[in-house]
Amino acid sequence: MIDMDEAWALIAERATALESERAALEQALGRIIAMDVTSDIDLPPFDNSAMDGYAIRSADTDSAGDDDPVLLVLHGTIAAGARSELEVAAETTQRIMTGAPLPPGADAVLQLEHARHRGEVVEVRAPVATGRHVRRRGEDVHAGDLLAARGDGLTTNIAALLANAGVVDVQVHRQARVATLATGAELVTHTDGAALEPGQIYDSNGI
Repeated sequence: MIDMDEAWALIAERATALESERAALEQALGRIIAMDVTSDIDLPPFDNSAMDGYAIRSADTDSAGDDDPVLLVLHGTIAAGARSELEVAAETTQRIMTGAPLPPGADAVLQLEHARHRGEVVEVRAPVATGRHVRRRGEDVHAGDLLAARGDGLTTNIAALLANAGVVDVQVHRQARVATLATGAELVTHTDGAALEPGQIYDSNGI
């Protein structure tokens, strides 16, 4: 009888990497990546809003206060998945949903809960810093960045990152075929449907 460490050492001496194959992400989960995967795109792929709110020019809000709010004229709404070609000019704003592209001219987002919307006018009662609630293009990943390295296991987190970058399949090592051989005169398999005789046990390793 050999101990576990010795058994693993013997396996490691003889083991070689299995050949690789292309597999869709959902079929490749838990397998070992055989080739580095890099991103073809920036993530996010465009400047976008991190909040539901109003796309604004931050400079317009520099003088805003509770006693002297800044008034911005509202020009439409930008939904997630849409985009606006209308520029946010001085003293104007556009309502924007989370994930929607920032329109031209805007450099910040006023959070919906921090604004007061009255008809076609939005009241701003505190200055908003440049870049506030804006996710910049490439903030998470730049095109060419390494997403997953050869030898990594494909976890659900890595798979989600690859999917976010538009990756649909990866080069992974073929899954090993493993057999367990349980020996012993005392063993009885469940599929036999046999009752245990004195000195016998059911085989639990095979299952």
